[in-house]
Amino acid sequence: LCECINVFVRFESLATVFPSLRSGVESAEVGLSPLWHDGEVVRLGAMNYLDIQLIIDRLKRSGLKPRKDFGGFDAKWLEVEWEGESGVTVSLKGGSATVTVGAHNFEDCIRDHLGPRRVGKRDAVGE
Repeated sequence: LCECINVFVRFESLATVFPSLRSGVESAEVGLSPLWHDGEVVRLGAMNYLDIQLIIDRLKRSGLKPRKDFGGFDAKWLEVEWEGESGVTVSLKGGSATVTVGAHNFEDCIRDHLGPRRVGKRDAVGE
């Protein structure tokens, strides 16, 4: 991942607070860092602890609860898979998304071309 610190949020929890997410509104309008989602899990990230703390504070002020609505790789509602050199992908345990939130090629990061990547055993379509 281009950003080294991750926070994962249940999509439905975040969309309850920011309903415009359901219509595909960009993250800037929501007021959070660039986000990726698969319709079930949202990934937010930052390069340093100050920025990640600002994201966490914003989630808490919005009424979301740590561990229940958002967390890290250790969140009990996440399925985490190691994808070798591609890095790590996460998905909602028991979820149905075929596009998982995962690592991206560095070239995509520097060209600002980020989005969910089809990877992992749930990949029904391929890339």
